[in-house]
Amino acid sequence: MDRIIGVNTIDLGGGRRGFRGKDTVAGIPGTELAATWHNAIQEEIVRLIEICGGTPSNVNLTQLALAVQSGALNFAVATGTANAWIFTLPLAPLAYALGLPFDFVAPATNTSTTVNINAGALGNQRAKKRDGTDPAIGDLASGTLYRAVYDGANIRILTPLPSDVQSAINTMPIYPAIDGTGKLTVTAGSGNVVVATAESWLWRGIK
Repeated sequence: MDRIIGVNTIDLGGGRRGFRGKDTVAGIPGTELAATWHNAIQEEIVRLIEICGGTPSNVNLTQLALAVQSGALNFAVATGTANAWIFTLPLAPLAYALGLPFDFVAPATNTSTTVNINAGALGNQRAKKRDGTDPAIGDLASGTLYRAVYDGANIRILTPLPSDVQSAINTMPIYPAIDGTGKLTVTAGSGNVVVATAESWLWRGIK
């Protein structure tokens, strides 16, 4: 839809058309209420209600709010192959826009670190982890619900993935030991790290 069309509109600034009230005393006519404009408003609102699963009703005045609340416009049960996914959305986006969100169910478990997503027939975009790196093989599981967002270049999956958890485990301290100099050392997945002297740990009440 567009701003009001018809005769006797006013300029709200920047070329934005607005309504002018009728002034009978001064002989100033009001804005013509064109049927085309009213029908556009009606169809914009009703179409949103219908796409989101509602049935237009004259007695329910919360339908527009419920349609917005539903989140249905950005949800897809993806189809495609293990590494090439297709999102068919209730209403195809005009373009990939920064911040465009997606909630989707994966169609298959990925067998490659390169996973392409085609949302709304807009073309392929790479699926990335939250930090912008490629997912590990098997990170994205068939039938699992994920939340993602377009970052301007890729579709980042915000849901924590198995490789994220494994990475966190690999950096956790596992084997503490005190060497001959009295230093406490922990062996972690990333190597040995000197944490503190034994005396400082005892001073803190850690035995």
